Amino acid sequence: MRTLCLTLDLLSLPVYGAVHDVPVAGANFSPYDRPLERFLELAAWLGARVTFFATGIDLLQSEARKGALDAKEHEFASQGFTHDFLLSTQSAERIRADLGASVEALRDAVGAVPRGFRAPGFVTSGRLLDELERGGFYWDSSVYPSPLFYTAKAAMLARYTFQNRAPAPSLGNFRVMRAPREPYRPSTPFLRGTRSLWELPVADAWGAPLTGSAIVALSDGRAEPLYRALQPREHVVLAFHALELADLAEVPVSVASFHRELNVPWRKRRKALRRRLELLADGRTAVTCSELAARLT
Repeated sequence: MRTLCLTLDLLSLPVYGAVHDVPVAGANFSPYDRPLERFLELAAWLGARVTFFATGIDLLQSEARKGALDAKEHEFASQGFTHDFLLSTQSAERIRADLGASVEALRDAVGAVPRGFRAPGFVTSGRLLDELERGGFYWDSSVYPSPLFYTAKAAMLARYTFQNRAPAPSLGNFRVMRAPREPYRPSTPFLRGTRSLWELPVADAWGAPLTGSAIVALSDGRAEPLYRALQPREHVVLAFHALELADLAEVPVSVASFHRELNVPWRKRRKALRRRLELLADGRTAVTCSELAARLT
């Protein structure tokens, strides 16, 4: 059965500020406000259950806990406790502690133990996979085998280094660009093997990332070739970020400058997203990541 998984990373604004080393203090933005509501609206329109990735530290906030409870009919997975961009490089003990704290926070917030994980910045490692298995996780969705995504991140980090800025992300291993595009049980993060958990790679098309920003930016004439590019894929996992569903007035200029789609009113963005998702969902069953992993097993 051909499937489509819609996922949303519920990242708070300080995380975005850390990516680009820019100030975000005083901004009126919460991923559990309009972004969550708008993604739920898209899911309802599509008749889909979706997967949210949450950080434990955000779920300590009352607003985030309420938003998570309001959406608990969908799936919540872990993105770590503090969204540490260097998590994959930490010691086994520190990874284990971060994962354990995130599981506890999610269990307290939505009453369920998360079965899946996505690494901050899509940067994973064999040690991180070891601890996911040890912690009882059933699947991971941290591999983003898009050459354009990887090279764009490398260029950004190089530019920030030249400017003496201190961005938080790690580049990760270049081998990710050659990882499988379909779900697989990994050995090392980017090779097939016999681990107990599934790797659910994030979809790209023609090597380009399929973020919410990219989908909105596509013209109608380019949407159909996009659909054809993904047709051979049996399973498609799309990754959206909360900021892509925000309003321009909520976001400081320092961050909005990296997301030009925010200059487009939400009503127009919603219309474009619906058209693209309708194409992508044609002939596919929309499922959560855990449902996909269960089907694969």
